[in-house]
Amino acid sequence: MLDESNSSFSTNEDSLKILLNIISNSYKGFQTCFFNARSFNASKRDYFNFILHSAQIDLICVVETWFDHDLENSMFSLNKYNLVRNDRSTGAKGGGVALYINDQLKYKVIFKSNNTDPVEYMLLEIHDEVQKCLVACVYNPSRNNDLKSFFKNFSEFSTKYEHVMLCGDINIDLTENDSISRNLSDSLTGVGMCRVNTMPTRFSPRCKPSLLDIICFGNLDLVNHFDQLALPGISDHDLLFTSYNLQFNTSQTNTVFTYRDFKRVDTNALYLEAATLPWDDCWLYPDINEKVEHFTNIIT
Repeated sequence: MLDESNSSFSTNEDSLKILLNIISNSYKGFQTCFFNARSFNASKRDYFNFILHSAQIDLICVVETWFDHDLENSMFSLNKYNLVRNDRSTGAKGGGVALYINDQLKYKVIFKSNNTDPVEYMLLEIHDEVQKCLVACVYNPSRNNDLKSFFKNFSEFSTKYEHVMLCGDINIDLTENDSISRNLSDSLTGVGMCRVNTMPTRFSPRCKPSLLDIICFGNLDLVNHFDQLALPGISDHDLLFTSYNLQFNTSQTNTVFTYRDFKRVDTNALYLEAATLPWDDCWLYPDINEKVEHFTNIIT
């Protein structure tokens, strides 16, 4: 695990930017980050715009965004990313799930939890013309919540995909060997998901380190690299980074060239149209530049 200090991010932003840049540019594939923001406010988003400037990240999954559901996406944007979100809209403070997708990737929302579900989550598909990947991002506000509904909905879609990723803050400490943590592990195994991370992810001065945040894949053999980075001044939860052996074709803007195809010209039609044009008017202009301008206007 990398630096876990809790100093303000103003003194550590350069080192974190360098670390994320080195890690993300050292591997090829589908590069993802997940973290619990504990409020992804404007200053934190500005900070992430800074550290992401030269990093090659395809997808950023964030929970506990605390976004106001009445505000537009433009209020919460990151440069070069499209945003999809599932905000808490019950009036209670906190919560929320957001996914920032590299604007060169194609995607569609598959499923979202509703306000009656105690667990907040979103299922998203990243795809190109050949392959696709299902991504689930989940936030469970309480360890006592029943996760059966989430896993039921997740499994209905995940079986249709070869590539599947699940990340989230489950608020169940997997370092504890109790019935709740064992049930979570059994549920993950039951839907075919294998957890990548094994070390504590939350470090608070008020409690012991705990493993609340997870990132899982259906096939661990395709995980090129995993890393865990502290977010001093941002959150007491670590950022989880993975590089997965899956490459998407990025969408490119097509450049359209317009030209005259003289090889296919109808010469008879050209002669007939040219005979109707007022060529003699060119002699009415004394200045050569005006003559050229009039001639150009005639033939265009």
